[in-house]
Amino acid sequence: MLAGKADPKDGPGQALIREWTRFVRRSDVRSHVVFLSDYDMLLAERLVEGIDVWINTPKSPWEARGTSGMKVLVNGGLNLSVLDGWWAEAYSPGVGWAIGDGNEHGDDPAWDRADAEALYAALENEIIPEYYNRDEKGIPRAWVARIRESMVLLTPAFSANRTVRQYTEEHYLPAAAAYAAHAAKNGKAGAGLFAWHSEIARRWSDVRFGTL
Repeated sequence: MLAGKADPKDGPGQALIREWTRFVRRSDVRSHVVFLSDYDMLLAERLVEGIDVWINTPKSPWEARGTSGMKVLVNGGLNLSVLDGWWAEAYSPGVGWAIGDGNEHGDDPAWDRADAEALYAALENEIIPEYYNRDEKGIPRAWVARIRESMVLLTPAFSANRTVRQYTEEHYLPAAAAYAAHAAKNGKAGAGLFAWHSEIARRWSDVRFGTL
C-alpha cells in the first residue's frame, strides 16, 4: 500500500506520483499494490491503525519531523526508515529497521541506488521472513517480540504526553515563574530593566567594553 501527496509547487514529486499510479495499474501489479492519493490527517489515521511496517524513505536531510512513524508505535506498527529525523535518534536493531548511513549525500545516484538495494534487501531477507515465520498457532513470535520492544522503548519517549510534559517542565513553568518574579511589586523588576535599557540606549555613544 502506497500513499502520497505532492506540494502544488513540487514538480518532481508530482511526476513521481504519476509514475506510481502508472505502475500500480499494470496487470501484473494491480492485485498486489494499492495507491492512496491525497494523503492527509484522516487518511493517516486510518493507515496507522492497521499498518504492519511503516516505510519512510526521504533523502537525508529532508525528513521534516517523522511524526507519522511515531504514530504507528502505539498501534503495534514497526518502522523501516532512513536514519533521518526522529528515526536517527530512535532506531536500534530490536525495534525496527534502518536504511543508509545517516549522512547527507546530495543527489549522488550511486547512494540512491545503494539505499534502494538496502530497502529491498531488508524487506526480502529480514522483514518478510520474520513476519511469516509463525509457530503452530500461527503467531509470529519474533515479530511480536519486536513490536513489544518498540512499544516499551519508543512509545513513552516519542509521544504527545512526553512532549507536553517536557515543554511544561522545561519552558512553560520556568516562564511563568519568571513572569511572576518580574510582575511582583507592581512590576518593579521589569520597570528597572526597562529603565536600564533606556539609559543604555540614551548613552550608547558613551558605552565602552573592557575591564574595570
